[in-house]
Amino acid sequence: VFPYGSPAATFINTVESTSLVLETGTPGSTADTAALGGVSTSDSSFSLTEWIVLGIYASVALVLLALIIYRILKIRALRRASTLTRAESYTLAEHASIHSPFSFGKTLYIGPNIAPEDRAMVIAHEASHIAHRHTTEKLFLSVLKSLFWFNPFLWLSERYLVEVQEYQADADVLGKGYGLQEYRYAIFRQLFGHEPDISSAMGHSLTRKRFERMGNDARKASVPLRIAGACVLIAALL
Repeated sequence: VFPYGSPAATFINTVESTSLVLETGTPGSTADTAALGGVSTSDSSFSLTEWIVLGIYASVALVLLALIIYRILKIRALRRASTLTRAESYTLAEHASIHSPFSFGKTLYIGPNIAPEDRAMVIAHEASHIAHRHTTEKLFLSVLKSLFWFNPFLWLSERYLVEVQEYQADADVLGKGYGLQEYRYAIFRQLFGHEPDISSAMGHSLTRKRFERMGNDARKASVPLRIAGACVLIAALL
């Protein structure tokens, strides 16, 4: 028997306390020990319904993103097959298969079916889209729509974006001195072609309001729409 408080007695008490902890799990519960070790004992696996919902979301998002890539590749292939003419701020790509003019990036695509009296106005319109970098805006929104395809506000914001872009291009063309009636007729004559959804083209957003605003200051008219579109986009992301 060792005197109380002696080093030997203290050592024996420490060993007995350690043995008790190993046998009974004290001090603290098993949950506390697991928490201290950073291990959670709760079941974190997905249910079958959650896996199905996740699979549907991922499938739709991947399909939409794949469509964007496919359209970009088709436009790039068309550019390689076209006759290219370098201009100051863009490249003019001419090909017989282009039935409706459009622009993508810094390239303006045009076909041989454009009437001579319309050609200058068409090029001025598409050059405006290029100058304002409208392709970047449309691509950004297209990617957002693909990732958040279930959000209706993003699809609504696309309509505002297209209208604003067309108002800006219309204002630039008319600001160069082209006649209002001649420009309207030129737009009508481009209606029956086809252009990729991710591109900018004269035939996009052909509405009565667009024609009415051509007679006013289209730059001022586009400001409320751009603000409204921005509000819709912000609401979609919240």
